[in-house]
Amino acid sequence: MKTYFLFVRYPSLQLWLVRACKDLAPLVQSALNPSLFEEKPLFTTPFAQLFFASGKESNSFDLLIKHIRVQRAADYVRRVVFCQGKREFLSSYKMMELGLKCPEPVGYAINLNPFSRLDSLFICGFLPDAVHFSEYVSKLNEPDRLIYLKMVARDISLMFSNNVLHKDLHLKNILICTSDPSHLYWIDNDLRSITERKLLKYKEAIIPRLMRNVPFCSDKEKKFFIEELFSLLSTK
Repeated sequence: MKTYFLFVRYPSLQLWLVRACKDLAPLVQSALNPSLFEEKPLFTTPFAQLFFASGKESNSFDLLIKHIRVQRAADYVRRVVFCQGKREFLSSYKMMELGLKCPEPVGYAINLNPFSRLDSLFICGFLPDAVHFSEYVSKLNEPDRLIYLKMVARDISLMFSNNVLHKDLHLKNILICTSDPSHLYWIDNDLRSITERKLLKYKEAIIPRLMRNVPFCSDKEKKFFIEELFSLLSTK
């Protein structure tokens, strides 16, 4: 990892402490220029904005820059030690070590202004043809949807078998690339370790969370997913 400081004027002068994979540090530094954040973001949520940074000039891959806002008071306190951008970076690496897929983590940046609502940046590879899991599978027939629900159950069981939990576990945090829909890509990764005792409680709690906002799934499909997930978890 290479560490350096970067001044960005957005929306006022900000000082960022940037950490990036050493071989990709020049790409990150060229991407994090003041004009980047003056452009219209690709996507905006109440707590984050996503920006696109092209890697064509440096003959490298494109980047996605997630600009994260403070979500709770505790974020101001732990910003430098364990900000959201750093958690997503480390959690993405952990997911890849487990054999799961996610956009390639490249680096993160910490906002050194302790009073700013701009918390941190998470920098990863850009998946140009990615769509949300729900959007993709809603257009499939039932047999094909069952295949993808089985894939989700497999990934969750893999996390649990390694005693880790995705803290924001729902289907909108899964992407599928339309050019190669054989893989699931997990996003908004923020893992935490979980004990065997707590795991038993979460087995029941995760079902309503995963199955919310999925009107395209019939009761039969939801039952299939629950049975598939619990059959995998029972082998743990």
